[in-house]
Amino acid sequence: MELIEATKLTLDEAILTGESEPVSKSIDTQPQIFMGTTVVAGWGVMKVTGTGTRTELGKIAVSLSEEPEKDTPLQVRLKSFSRS
Repeated sequence: MELIEATKLTLDEAILTGESEPVSKSIDTQPQIFMGTTVVAGWGVMKVTGTGTRTELGKIAVSLSEEPEKDTPLQVRLKSFSRS
């Protein structure tokens, strides 16, 4: 999403970045807002520029679905143990 107006806007982007601290957003310095983030303080007006797989979360979901599932080390050991 594109930030059009903002007043003291702070977002929690932990879902994408893992950062524990909220991030300040403004039209001049940080005009991009991501789906799935949470407004912690302030207010803003945004323009939706992409939906579904054209969002950052959508791109992550697509990349995860394309990756073949692999057994975890525990699953490998359990399979080996059960064959013995």
